[in-house]
Amino acid sequence: MTIYQFFGCYPLLAGIIIGLYFYKFLRPKWLRIFTWFLLFTLFVQIFSIFYVNHFHKSNHFIFNIYIFIQFSFYFYIFYKSFDKKNIKFSLFLMALAFILYFLYNIILGPGFFIFSSASNTLGSICIIFCCLNYFYSLFQSELNLNFFRIPMFWISTGFLFYFVGNFIYLSLLNYIVKENFDPSGNINFYVSNTLSLFLYGLISFGFLSNQPWKKEN
Repeated sequence: MTIYQFFGCYPLLAGIIIGLYFYKFLRPKWLRIFTWFLLFTLFVQIFSIFYVNHFHKSNHFIFNIYIFIQFSFYFYIFYKSFDKKNIKFSLFLMALAFILYFLYNIILGPGFFIFSSASNTLGSICIIFCCLNYFYSLFQSELNLNFFRIPMFWISTGFLFYFVGNFIYLSLLNYIVKENFDPSGNINFYVSNTLSLFLYGLISFGFLSNQPWKKEN
C-alpha cells in the first residue's frame, strides 16, 4: 500500500482514535458501537487495497459486503435516534426494502463480484431522506435544544454532505469517463478524500459534542 492510497484513511483513523479515547464517556451508548464500525471500515479499506495489490483481482465483492453492512448499520442508528413509533416503523420498512433490493441485485442482477452501484445509490438516497427527516424532527421539537451538543446532529450532517456529494459525483461519473476528464484519477482522489474528510470529521465532532468528561464550573 502506498502513502497515496492510505491518505484517504487518515480522517477515518482520526475518528477512530477520538472514539476510542473517549469510548467510556460516549452517550448514547450506540456511539460506542459506531467506534467499532469505524474500525471495521478501516479494515475493509486496507484489506481491499491489499487484495487488489496482492491478488491482482477486482475487490468489488468486498465492497458489496461492506455496503450491505454499512447501510444496515446506518438504518439502525437512525432507528435508535427517533422516538416516534410511526417513524421507526417507516425506517424498518425502508431498511427491509433496501435489503431485498440488495439481494435481488446480487442474486438476479449483476452478481456478487460486480459492485452493486444500484444498491449503493438506493442506500444513499435512503440515508439522505433519513437525515432530512431527522433535521425536521429537531426543528419541530418543542424542547429548547442546543443542536451543537447533540451527537446525532453532527453525524447526520456528515452523512448529508457525504451522500449528497457522492450521489452527484456518481451521477457525473459516466460523463467524466466518456470525456476522459480524469485519466490519472485525480478527480476521484480529491472528491473521495474531501467527502471522507467531511464525513469522519463531523462524526468526530459527534463523539466530542456532549463532552461529558468535562467538569462543570
